Amino acid sequence: MITIAAARCKIGTVPTLVRALAGAALVLCLLVVVLGAYVRLSNAGLGCPDWPGCYGHLTPAGAAGDARVLSSPLAGRALEVDKAWREMVHRYAAGTLGLLILSLVFIGTVRRRERVLPLRTVWGLLAIVFAQALLGMLTVTWQLTPLVVTLHLLLGFTTLSLLLWLVLSLPHRTSRGARRRRRPAPCKGRDYSLYLR
Repeated sequence: MITIAAARCKIGTVPTLVRALAGAALVLCLLVVVLGAYVRLSNAGLGCPDWPGCYGHLTPAGAAGDARVLSSPLAGRALEVDKAWREMVHRYAAGTLGLLILSLVFIGTVRRRERVLPLRTVWGLLAIVFAQALLGMLTVTWQLTPLVVTLHLLLGFTTLSLLLWLVLSLPHRTSRGARRRRRPAPCKGRDYSLYLR
């Protein structure tokens, strides 16, 4: 006999997609922090002195191909393509991290009745990422002011810590045998079951 049961009231179950997104966000956040340190230590923090683009372009290659950028440097800085790429890769990674966290917020909000994610945590992460974007902009436009750079780094570590906590707090999947022995949680909603013989 094969039993397939799908209950609407599974509370605390975490889909594989949520675990994968949270894990990917954690790894990417670590990469963003390391890239940020590399950008700062290699003096590439002002490789692109405007924000969010690079000399008014989406990529440093676009800026390098623009004769106006080469003839009149922005903010008194000539384009150094290698430093610009380091800065922009950091921005691209941070933007991708923001999209991953936004997707976690979306899933957590849409499936809030099932409590697949702690909503306060994911909304807090999204707020921190927006604050990080603002601090990233200020880091560039205020010419690497030490206070702003330090706050940017501290919020990066805060984001990393919250993502680590989120990944560790998600329930782990159990093996098939353990799943069969467990009694299902009592449900207040409807239970849709299909029994095949």
